[in-house]
Amino acid sequence: RFSEGVHVFNNYFRNNEYGVASLMDAGVFVEANVFEDVEHPTLTVYGDSPDPGRLVAKDNLLIRSGNIETRGEVPLSVIKYSY
Repeated sequence: RFSEGVHVFNNYFRNNEYGVASLMDAGVFVEANVFEDVEHPTLTVYGDSPDPGRLVAKDNLLIRSGNIETRGEVPLSVIKYSY
């Protein structure tokens, strides 16, 4: 919540209700993750959170999973490291 430039990179999510949720105007970049049997790989609205988050996604692999939900923009310039 309320964060900017959260980078979720190279993770494996399996048999979860959801993988990554961005709420309360947080800015999350979801990159190169694997979602296997995950109903909602990403969410920008969840539960009783009053404000949606912002989420962009790139190069993720979906295996028997739902669709990636994106919203808004996330300035990738806040990621200050190489990988």
